[in-house]
Amino acid sequence: MCPDDQKNAVLGLPKIDFNALHPDRPGCEGWAEVRAQVADAVRTYGCFEAVYNKVTPELKEKVFGSVVKDMFNLPIEAKHRNVSNKPFHGYLGQIPNLSYESLTIMHPHQPDGVKAFADLMWPQASPATATFCETVCGLSKLLVELDRMVGRMVLESFGVEKHYDSLMNTNKFMLRVSEYPAPDKDEEKKKLLGLVPHHDKNVITIVCQNQVDGLDIETQDGQWIRAMPSPSSVIIFAGMDEWANVFTAAQRESGRQRDQIFNYHVLTAR
Repeated sequence: MCPDDQKNAVLGLPKIDFNALHPDRPGCEGWAEVRAQVADAVRTYGCFEAVYNKVTPELKEKVFGSVVKDMFNLPIEAKHRNVSNKPFHGYLGQIPNLSYESLTIMHPHQPDGVKAFADLMWPQASPATATFCETVCGLSKLLVELDRMVGRMVLESFGVEKHYDSLMNTNKFMLRVSEYPAPDKDEEKKKLLGLVPHHDKNVITIVCQNQVDGLDIETQDGQWIRAMPSPSSVIIFAGMDEWANVFTAAQRESGRQRDQIFNYHVLTAR
């Protein structure tokens, strides 16, 4: 067991290996075993650590080491162009007592979606813009693969996998890239929170960190544990209450238009 495995084993955060699976091959060898682990983890914790070696340390370093830094180094005027009429779908920042900024990219797994965002931030196209689009889209596609596998497994656990295609066809994917600056030496600034404790209402949230270990998770018994994923891991939140609400609505509104589900794929940087 590697050091990272030992840390999360002590903390009790389930660690599930997806490397032998692919979203286009449901039911393949190992699928049922992983599905059982996912169902148990989301019922007990509402989250787990997903090991997916396609999310390489080199890809993370490329994203967090240059791409994300360049984005958050933009002037505030540029960031303010990332707007939306929906809450949490645009720029967030400059909030009193919160040391936090985030920008949102809709359809990040699609080249056109990332390019639309890049054109807002950098109106003058450059080779760096092309690199940004390629890197962000590449990582987002991998996160969507995980989303599809986890979504299908949870549906299968409820015995309603027949709804998978309709749910996936109405999903919209959103990438929120967040920065939590390192604590300042100034005593007053040390008191600032990166983000207040909160409960996401999304069906699936995927958190990809830059190995800073900045994510704390509250267990059902009120204990707080620190998530410390390995370099090729992400943390996936898939609350069973949210899924139950989706299935109830789908069954009641069969054949009628329903609200779209937004899956938040989040990159956090410090």
